[in-house]
Amino acid sequence: MRIRRLGLVAVVAFGFFSLALADGAGIRLARASQENALPRKAYVGIRMAPLPDEIRAREQLGSGSGVLIEAVSPGTAGAEGGIRPGDVLLDVGGKAISGVADAVMTIATMPVGQKVEVTLSRAGRRVIFPVTLKERPRDRGETFDVLYDHVVSGAARIRTIVTKPHRPGRHPVLFLIQGLGLASIDTPLSGPEPYSRILNEFAKSDYVTVRVEKPGIGDSEGGPPADLDFETELDAYRQALLEVRNYAFVDADNVFIFGHSMGAAYSAPSSPARCRSKVSRSMARSRGRPRNTSSRAGAVRRCWPAKTPPRSTRRYADGQSPCTTC
Repeated sequence: MRIRRLGLVAVVAFGFFSLALADGAGIRLARASQENALPRKAYVGIRMAPLPDEIRAREQLGSGSGVLIEAVSPGTAGAEGGIRPGDVLLDVGGKAISGVADAVMTIATMPVGQKVEVTLSRAGRRVIFPVTLKERPRDRGETFDVLYDHVVSGAARIRTIVTKPHRPGRHPVLFLIQGLGLASIDTPLSGPEPYSRILNEFAKSDYVTVRVEKPGIGDSEGGPPADLDFETELDAYRQALLEVRNYAFVDADNVFIFGHSMGAAYSAPSSPARCRSKVSRSMARSRGRPRNTSSRAGAVRRCWPAKTPPRSTRRYADGQSPCTTC
């Protein structure tokens, strides 16, 4: 199976492991039930970033006040409410916003359908708009379905987003473990985000792709995300990995872990203990020649037997910005 060239550069932490867990003794699978389905949370459709000092000075704002609106998705609550790129978000529903994490947690606690007042700073003026919160939109593909499931980690329900190829049979899996930051990975695979571009190529090539929202991010319960410790985040990935083997359309002997940036640190301990592993350094190459060698250490995990991951997957644009969409 060939994966089309992604045209992305840099180095990835890329791994593989097999989910052959033998009889599964002693392993508790955190399986989501229809009766306890995790609801979609409210979504404004804005991409935020920390407020640069020059904009803070221009808008005459004090330290620790506001976040920059970098982009507003068309057709979302934010766009319909009048929010524009370049605005500074100061307050949502009476709650002052001091940073990106604060904005994420504030919006996450609000129910779908609620009408809230959003206070912005625009060209030095304070403006207030009423915004009616909508459900986070659901993705769909031409050759695959998108399943919004969940697993339970600790006491929290954790959102998993799984693409299921339309072609019948069992399919290999690409399991994403994202890097640092509070950004949601619940974005359309047809979009411009680097993770979306990577996963979209696999999904269109009849791979099952799996994304896991960090605790407290997007639809996931738990958090606050800024206070997450290693073991809490790790268990969310571990539970999702264990759950993957229950899908009838998954080839459980061919599951690849794609750990980008800090995600490489989670790829090894999240895999079953029986996995043999080695650590290597990958370099992005195009037609056999090194490209942009912004190198990162990468953990390559493999359980035998295994198929070699497609060579074209070893390219990744290290362009995941520190901004967050909510």
